[in-house]
Amino acid sequence: MNYTAKRYLFEQSTVREFFSGAYYDLFLVMRGSGVFRCSEVVLPAQQQNLIILKPGQGGRLEYAGAYGPLEIIRVQLSPQMLAQLSDEDTDFEKSFNVVPFQQVAVRPDSQIYMLLKNLARKLLVLPQESSQFGAAAFEHGILQMFVVLALRACIHAEFHTASVSRHHLMLDEVFLFIQAHLTEELTLERLEKEFFVSREHIARDSSARPARPCTATS
Repeated sequence: MNYTAKRYLFEQSTVREFFSGAYYDLFLVMRGSGVFRCSEVVLPAQQQNLIILKPGQGGRLEYAGAYGPLEIIRVQLSPQMLAQLSDEDTDFEKSFNVVPFQQVAVRPDSQIYMLLKNLARKLLVLPQESSQFGAAAFEHGILQMFVVLALRACIHAEFHTASVSRHHLMLDEVFLFIQAHLTEELTLERLEKEFFVSREHIARDSSARPARPCTATS
């Protein structure tokens, strides 16, 4: 079987092991809250989150049983299925592997999440609609759209992470520059010219950042 879609509903305290095997494993959290403990990370299993495990990865879902039931739709896609869904412009498996993670939880924006939610629910009932007109083409379209949206959610999350990392890197560079020029007169105007960032931006972010210890030299 090249893909599966299954709904899980937990209403009492639960601990359950999951393993992706040969599949790309996508868990869309429909409601509720729990945690997904993987070998190296703890992922939040909260409403609107999408948890993705690459092949050969596993994790333990922990649900405390508080604050309402936990509902998850799990979609497993084989590399063969991703190849069938790909076209000459887009290789889905390659796209999954470009994103640097083995297990990850991303939070799609509200529009993408609502589309993923509706598509996931449709995937659950597709086996009962196999006799309807154009069933195979319809199934292909639903799966293709689901994968595209999941990858877009990953790309947006990776872009946001990269932007935040670059922001912190710039501040580190500013602090190192200041430390290296302690004996000189430093103004916001000079820092503005050195780093091509407005003085207001430097002042705001520097004041919001915890103070860093300076190393004294004799």
